[in-house]
Amino acid sequence: MLIKVFLISINLYLVYGGDFIKQFIRLLGVDLRRAILSKGFLIGIIATFLSIYVSSGMKFHHTQNIVETFNISYSQGTNYLIIILVCTFAYSSSLCSDLNSNITNFIVVRTSPKEYCISKCISCSIASGISISIGCFLFLILLINNLSSFMPSINIPWVINEMEAIAFGRLLIANRPILYFLCVFIAIFIQSSFWSCLGLCISSYLPNKYIAYTSPFISYFIFIEIANILRLPIWLRPVTLGLIMYDLGGTIKTMFITLGVFITLIVICSTIFTINVKRRIAND
Repeated sequence: MLIKVFLISINLYLVYGGDFIKQFIRLLGVDLRRAILSKGFLIGIIATFLSIYVSSGMKFHHTQNIVETFNISYSQGTNYLIIILVCTFAYSSSLCSDLNSNITNFIVVRTSPKEYCISKCISCSIASGISISIGCFLFLILLINNLSSFMPSINIPWVINEMEAIAFGRLLIANRPILYFLCVFIAIFIQSSFWSCLGLCISSYLPNKYIAYTSPFISYFIFIEIANILRLPIWLRPVTLGLIMYDLGGTIKTMFITLGVFITLIVICSTIFTINVKRRIAND
């Protein structure tokens, strides 16, 4: 009986929902190609790499290790601000470009406002996350080629305490550095996705590409002030979470909170973006 119901559901989906899904996937594919093949995507990679490289001091000593050098270089305040700025270059200004070229209505007529907005938000988030992650990965490759020590010695008590305090540091204590960096890059991807989606969202109020680029940068300081005034815990501070500096009760809990907070913020930004774009299209 269950198999029969399942087969009927599949048939109904193929008859009534298949065209919608195919149409959406086609639109998403076009947006992703535009984002990944854009100059902003490449600029984001290069700028991220150079920013972290400059933060590292551009010189490596044999006493340094890969993990500490990467963490310190990435979490430098100035460097993180630059990453927030450049993660918007890939596709956060896409709505502005579409409005300026008058192709928004052309696309919406052939799809729907909801499909158009969801495709924009997903492609913007994915492209920015990939762009920043590649830039960070290139810096990690540079460290691997220049430093012989992967991580600090875990035989020293104060080193163990220090590792336990950083996000995903318990994986280093368990001698799983590859899994550690996998978790770090997932966190980098999702926080970059949020900042870029925030720029896209704000551009739906004021469709100007410079506003799309700089609004997350300005929001960084606003978030810090709000968090300080309300005395929010670390897990409710997107800026602090994005630095990947603090353990929140174990690897799984830290990853769950990081993903949960940033995905929730991305959904909120996407919802606001969709509402604003629908209103704009209706007024036109």
